[in-house]
Amino acid sequence: MTFALGALPTPPDKLALAWPVRLALAEQPTVAPLKFHSPKCDPKITTDQNPFGACVMFSGAYVQADQELTDEGRQLLPGVIDPLRTYAAVKGLPWPLVDSGQDPNPGLNPPDLWNFIQSHGWYTKDGSAPRKCGPYYSLGQPNGSAAFLDAFQQTLLQLGPSQFTAGWPDNWWSTNARGFMPTPGPQNGGHAFEGCGYEEFPNGCPVLSGCTYDTIHHQTWGAFGHDPDYPNHFRIHSPWWGFLGWEAWRVFDITGDGPTPTPPPPPPGGPTMNVFDKTAKLVDVAVGKWFYKTDGRTQLVPLSSAGTGIYSPFATTASQRCVWISTGGQLQEAVVNLADCTNIRDFTPGPAPAPRPHPIAVTVDGLVKAAGTIVF
Repeated sequence: MTFALGALPTPPDKLALAWPVRLALAEQPTVAPLKFHSPKCDPKITTDQNPFGACVMFSGAYVQADQELTDEGRQLLPGVIDPLRTYAAVKGLPWPLVDSGQDPNPGLNPPDLWNFIQSHGWYTKDGSAPRKCGPYYSLGQPNGSAAFLDAFQQTLLQLGPSQFTAGWPDNWWSTNARGFMPTPGPQNGGHAFEGCGYEEFPNGCPVLSGCTYDTIHHQTWGAFGHDPDYPNHFRIHSPWWGFLGWEAWRVFDITGDGPTPTPPPPPPGGPTMNVFDKTAKLVDVAVGKWFYKTDGRTQLVPLSSAGTGIYSPFATTASQRCVWISTGGQLQEAVVNLADCTNIRDFTPGPAPAPRPHPIAVTVDGLVKAAGTIVF
């Protein structure tokens, strides 16, 4: 089985104008562990570009959505950002796209994507404001060198996941049981995907002689890849990058361009704790930190994946806050230690969305008898 590709190499004159990622990195490098996967890259979220040659667009949507987690406190894929409609707009194609034949010259290069997003933003499925991006930076051409690994590591650790483009071999339509890509055959075209992590091998790779590190990637073909640690991911050995690597890019979000978040409905019965400070906040909580029951002492559940933008209606003490969480599909109150909260920011409820028309139809025995719109 084959899948759609679509990455195009950026013309040399555009590459010459790219800002190097070192301009966006801290002067003091971050100490890099031997293995790292960015918590901003959610292995459970998948996009599927097929049958369209829109991999640059779909991989870019991953990178944008990763950043919006911090800005909006929620995952914008698959329900908000619309990569296919945005692809149609960039290419000047008719909408809706229902057949790959509507795209006679499939493909895109990353700067053309990010220039469009800077100016116009991502189309959205829910009718909310287009999400724009800020500046974007080049990590250089991916290869097996220590210099590129360092640029990728520092970008991941300081900023987050990146977008990669590369030549795609004609035998890379599946991975082995551990998520590894095989020895590359002839190239079939170009592909774009998200760069989410790496693993270094200071004592030599156990799988391939001469390999000093693996890069770990998020695919744009839906449920693809068998990495045992990260579903829908695959790994590329460092020697393959020397003849496959094209480009790697990191883009910045424009914060505050989405709608103001609104809190979830309160749990049944309302607050059950003392209110020390009634100022509502949004907080981020790292993996492994504990939520407690309302007594503030009994452990309830540890956080299994990083929580961003968690709603906290009030503080219960000087060192703990109430948060609203969902466990087993049930919204409930919990307590978290203030020391375990990061990126604490004020919460301001947003205005109600403006009324807009919605199509309706009346059917009888499967036949449409009346149709129109209703505004709400």
